[in-house]
Order: sequence, then C-alpha cells, then structure tokens
Amino acid sequence: MSLRLRLLIALAPLFIIGLAVADIATYSALRSSLLSGVDTQIQASMGPVERLLEGSAFGGPGGPDTNPFPQDTYGALYDPSGRLLSAHTFSFYATSARPMLPSALTLNKFSDVSGTGGINSYRMYVGPAVDGSGNVLLVA
Repeated sequence: MSLRLRLLIALAPLFIIGLAVADIATYSALRSSLLSGVDTQIQASMGPVERLLEGSAFGGPGGPDTNPFPQDTYGALYDPSGRLLSAHTFSFYATSARPMLPSALTLNKFSDVSGTGGINSYRMYVGPAVDGSGNVLLVA
C-alpha cells in the first residue's frame, strides 16, 4: 500500500469528523442567535399586542398603517383566573393560523408550540400584562 493511500485512509475520516463538528457548532450558534432575536421581538411586541387586544388605539388619529410586529402574530389575554378575555391572530388577510396551546401555561417562559392554519410552529411567551392589571398575556 502506497504512502498516499495510507495518508488518504487516515486523513479522510478526520476531515469528515472535523466537518461534522463544525456543522454542529455552526447550527447551535445560529439557532441560539435566531431564537434570541425572536425572543426579543416577542417581548417588544407585548405592549402593542395587549393594547390591540384590549381595543385601545395607539399612535395618532387612525393609528399606524401596519402592525409593529410580524405577520400572523397571535395574542391572547387572560384574566387572573385563567378565563380568556380576548384572542386574535394579527394578519393582513383572514387566517385560521394560531398556536396549539398546552393545557397549562407557564408564566415568564419562552416555549415552542405547534401551529395550525399553515404555520408549523410558534415561539410563545406567556407573561404578566404590561398594564399591571394582573391579567396574563400570551404572544406567539
């Protein structure tokens, strides 16, 4: 067996393992970064979603032209006892898209849930309402 062949046999698996490790590291870093961005976006939309669910206007007369959050954002407002007060999927068109909510909601926690209406999954956050009323706000 020639030296070239022995080197190829020895180095090819190392090269493949190195590529696999780099792939896993890149995927993990990218996933973490993207989820962090989505989490920030969800928290920034808590106030506007709550105001829209409560029927309050924001902005000047007539309000802004577009939603300050992504298309198909879902919001739900619950009273302290867990009764649903208002829920809506914010979209430019009629849609049935909404997250499939678990039976028990955990406060102050981000989680991933399945979606319906053509959306595979949602990133969801459940926290206290911004207005301090004691209500619970869910944004996905």
